[in-house]
Amino acid sequence: YNKLFFEQERVIPFFHAVPKMLFSGEDFCRDYFLRSASQYIGFLKRDPRLVLTDEFDLRLIVQLAYETKLAWIVDAINHFSLFLKNHDRRALSRLAVQFPATAAMKSGLGAFVLVDDFHHMTSIANPEERAGLIHDFLLALDSRHAPHCLAGPAQPLSQVLFGTSELPANLDVMTLSSLTAEDALALFEGLCGRYEVEFSAGVSSFIVDQLDRNPFYIRSMVQAARRASIGFRSARIF
Repeated sequence: YNKLFFEQERVIPFFHAVPKMLFSGEDFCRDYFLRSASQYIGFLKRDPRLVLTDEFDLRLIVQLAYETKLAWIVDAINHFSLFLKNHDRRALSRLAVQFPATAAMKSGLGAFVLVDDFHHMTSIANPEERAGLIHDFLLALDSRHAPHCLAGPAQPLSQVLFGTSELPANLDVMTLSSLTAEDALALFEGLCGRYEVEFSAGVSSFIVDQLDRNPFYIRSMVQAARRASIGFRSARIF
């Protein structure tokens, strides 16, 4: 993601990590739509603060859209607010999921969408909301304007999307291998910084080596430390 954001100008990067617990499809759509709009404007303005934030001010996004002369985003936000008010969950889902492809078509740029922990969509209690969102993401997989990468453990991910433990042959399956020592260290310390998990530089290398420099294990460990409100100040704590 960082390379796409900082080192090129032709492809808009979008990233979203699905929370472990989703209270409703409406909540997911709200977060997904506002995060995508914020990331798009952040990419155009080369402002990483709009990408890193987890707090989305609708009025600020509208203001930034006006400043960058993006009338179509203002229109999209107006539709978004109307769908929320009317609890039109299907329209809200389509608007949110299609946003990256719409941004690509409106801007003339390419787009790439990475949705991590997609298997957590199963936590949406309402089966109709869940099915509607998954249907919209399945359609998004065919987008030529905004290719999607849906990440998660292979078997649960396949069950969520297709109701089977096997992925269709027309999808490309990529397996995460171990990172280099440098990249693993950067990932670990970057996640600790983002989630405000204390760590000691002296034990960072030890921890990532113990986790086989696996990005999934590294992220899971940092998230667990965040939830437990503990840090990595010594190898003993780890």
